[in-house]
Amino acid sequence: MDEIGEILKQARINKNMTIQDVHEITKIMPRYLRAIEEGQWDLLPGTVYTRGYIRSYAEAVGVDGDYLIRQFDRLLRERADNSTDREEQHLDSKTDTTLLEDTSDSAGTGWWLVALIGIVAITIIFYFVFVWQPDTGQSPDTSQPPVVDQTPEPQSESESAPQSEPQPEPEPEQPPQAQLTLLEQKANSAVYTIVTDKERFSVTVSATGRCWVRITADGKRVWEGTLEAGGTHTADAANKLTVRLGFPPGADVKVEDQVLPHVDSKNPYEFTIQR
Repeated sequence: MDEIGEILKQARINKNMTIQDVHEITKIMPRYLRAIEEGQWDLLPGTVYTRGYIRSYAEAVGVDGDYLIRQFDRLLRERADNSTDREEQHLDSKTDTTLLEDTSDSAGTGWWLVALIGIVAITIIFYFVFVWQPDTGQSPDTSQPPVVDQTPEPQSESESAPQSEPQPEPEPEQPPQAQLTLLEQKANSAVYTIVTDKERFSVTVSATGRCWVRITADGKRVWEGTLEAGGTHTADAANKLTVRLGFPPGADVKVEDQVLPHVDSKNPYEFTIQR
């Protein structure tokens, strides 16, 4: 993944830009920008946010962000495949070692069991032949002692083979929500930055009373009109949305699934949401 950082860093240098310059454009913290350039992906907040940071950085320095995102996803898949192979090799090696240890323990236990049975049998025979001789006037019995079966019973298959526990299925990854951060707030305006893995993000204006509304998407006016109570209007953009309300108490503004703070001032108010 160092290739991605090298491409972005070289493009920044070619444009005579500093890390601080890129920060001013993208609003990404400088330490995250340096981590991207140096390939230190573990320092970034997560895969979804990392994609958004790479895309914003690429747009700031004039690089194809879609290409870098594809490279990032491809390298993530390769890293995941390599990790899976190493884990399977480790599990196979551990299983083989366990089987060898169980076989060795079983063989050792069987040998001691045979030896113990033999010693007990010899002791019993010695006692009856040489020690215990009842006074019956008969000669001691010189017949052959009974043969003791010293063959150990074979272990059942369930005792010799270790049982493997089923692995729990991984939980499906939940789609991340958009992250909004208040960048600047004044008496008649507020500016937010948004981090999302979507190509475009949307804004919805819902009227609770009569309210004039104007919406600008990526620098172009896309809708202007008056909403009555209960009316709504939705617009989307790739990088920047601006919503101007003529009577702020009469409307609520929602970005993706997050409602912006309600404005009680009766003076016109403007919301700006940008990447």
